[in-house]
Amino acid sequence: MTFAEIVYIVIMVYRGNIQEVSYSINGYDFGEGLSCNAMAKAPGTYTITAHTLSRDGYSFTNSISVTFRFPNADEVKAKYLSQMNALWFKSIAAANETDTYEFGLAMIINTTENGDPVYDKKEFQSEAFSYSDTEWGVEFTGLIAAGDHIFGGMWTIGLFHTHPSWQHYGDEARAVGKSTEDEDPGNGIPAWVMDYHPEKGVYAQGLPAITPRGASLARNSPGKLEQYGGNGRIN
Repeated sequence: MTFAEIVYIVIMVYRGNIQEVSYSINGYDFGEGLSCNAMAKAPGTYTITAHTLSRDGYSFTNSISVTFRFPNADEVKAKYLSQMNALWFKSIAAANETDTYEFGLAMIINTTENGDPVYDKKEFQSEAFSYSDTEWGVEFTGLIAAGDHIFGGMWTIGLFHTHPSWQHYGDEARAVGKSTEDEDPGNGIPAWVMDYHPEKGVYAQGLPAITPRGASLARNSPGKLEQYGGNGRIN
């Protein structure tokens, strides 16, 4: 089960004349009533205990333990796919006859008090590159990964970037898809790159290379998403 999701807890108490039911999570008081809604603010194992007050006095009752993890790559992708596609077309729109750009997205879980939305993001834009440049890239800066189960925290759970649009490339060509510079971010964090489909439309050369033909297709082509890195943040 992933953390940062609302969990609905109902603990059955088999005892008559119950006057009060309260809950503790890992020893900290948390809510009253016949049920409580809780959000795990950090990964880990949580012990949830219901305490009852009856005619016989205060007595401990049922306890359950639930382990929460970081979302895996498929879960992260499902949360952010529409935003990845949006950045792809943003990168196409930003390109002009002299400059092109890469755009990046850091996918973040934010369980702090001000964590609205919980599945947050931070966008990045590269500096302008000319079509004759041999190296380009977007830099991810200021990423934080810290927190605890009481106050919450912020963790990067995925990275994404586009490769630059080529509808104005002239006579230049480049390979498409994941490049050797697209490195594993480590700690199990999944990453994705979006680029053109080399096998579609006028680009069906059967080779992973692009040419300047078909600029209108280049402006409207959906991107091809390729994953690298891990399958889910570890810690």
